[in-house]
Amino acid sequence: MKTVVVFGSGRVANPAIRTLLQTGHAVVVATDQPEAAGTMIDGHPHGEVVEIDATNTSHVRDAVRRAEAVVSLLPVSFHVRVAEACVAERRPFVTTSYVSDEMRALHAEAKRADVLLLNEVGADPGIDHMLVSRAIHRLQGGGAHVVGVRSVCGGIPAPESADNPFRYKLSWTPRGVVGAGRRPARFRRDWEIVHVGPYEAFDHAAPLVIDDLGSLEFYPNGDSLRFEDAYRLFEPRTMFRGSLRWPGWCETWSALCRMGWADPAPDASLPGSTFADAARRGAGAFDGASARPAVARALRLPVDHAVVERLAWLGLFEERRVPAGARSRADLLIDRMEEKMRYGPGERDVVVLDHEIEFETADGRPGRFRGSLTEYGEPDGDTGMSRLVGLPAAFTARRIVDGTIHDSGVRIPTRPGIYEPILADLEAAGVTEFVHDPGRG
Repeated sequence: MKTVVVFGSGRVANPAIRTLLQTGHAVVVATDQPEAAGTMIDGHPHGEVVEIDATNTSHVRDAVRRAEAVVSLLPVSFHVRVAEACVAERRPFVTTSYVSDEMRALHAEAKRADVLLLNEVGADPGIDHMLVSRAIHRLQGGGAHVVGVRSVCGGIPAPESADNPFRYKLSWTPRGVVGAGRRPARFRRDWEIVHVGPYEAFDHAAPLVIDDLGSLEFYPNGDSLRFEDAYRLFEPRTMFRGSLRWPGWCETWSALCRMGWADPAPDASLPGSTFADAARRGAGAFDGASARPAVARALRLPVDHAVVERLAWLGLFEERRVPAGARSRADLLIDRMEEKMRYGPGERDVVVLDHEIEFETADGRPGRFRGSLTEYGEPDGDTGMSRLVGLPAAFTARRIVDGTIHDSGVRIPTRPGIYEPILADLEAAGVTEFVHDPGRG
């Protein structure tokens, strides 16, 4: 029986751990939260929990030595430490996070050690890469020339659970949600590169209709151009990766960013102040002014505008003391999201991936391929997000230890030898792509 060591026992670990146990693997969960991990193991005879400190290199190395494959579901800052241990111990490594510069720097050493460091095998990044790469390779195999890619993904409340003014609830860390909103971005439109500055991504929103869900909106997600090489595209007409939300999200977050609520910089004025004080400062209003109209004036919106209503619902105008540990305006926003945007009993999320590939046939005719995937969470069970992040990580580890996937160096799942077996496992688990438009010439 092959052993997989899973580092971490957070939101997405449960489907990964359960899947590995169900497919006949021994699983060691290395975590600083042994009680949570014990619940996930649930008494399985081939499951074990090891309490570790992930900042301790010796702890990490000891856990890695026990593995035929390692899955890191820890916070991003710990992945490189685990990957370094995997290279040293010659163990394959899997994670769902983006390749960082520090991870990329391990490529040559991992190649020399014949160790695979496979990143970006979650939902986004992950399944999106696999589906887009498969479509591109099939089109190219038929003689087509791919000229554009638009790929978007979002984890949102299912329609019946989207019952707050933001139409959003947390299926992953709120700090990640806030941080993603302040990232700069780049994408390609009509061959031209569009540069999006920090906090400006929401000003580039566009609508998208998804079958069975209706109207959504998407906005750019980070640097899309870095994936042109991964998809084997040379200066295409379109290269866009984005995030999906229910309508209203982008205009509201644009306002939050303009008022400084996503700013992580330390704010010396916060201790002893109130949320309304922070709102007044962001609006440039004097002390004692009513926060709501001050913010509406600063945003040049009516005081009853939907954006202002959402900020009021979140509690940003309340004369309540800020949390003692808050150091920045972003901390305040995270505090409000954690309290107001939780999923309640019986509610569920849905993860939506949608991609469109533009191409030209061998005789020059234009064509278009569009596919999408939706995964609903289970009320009071696994979220759709945890399944679409945890399942591909588990299936990847499974296919590495059984020899189906074999490679070395720092990789992402854009090669057929990697994505084909993982997609086959996902489809067997009921995670399937719906093809809207198989292409036309």
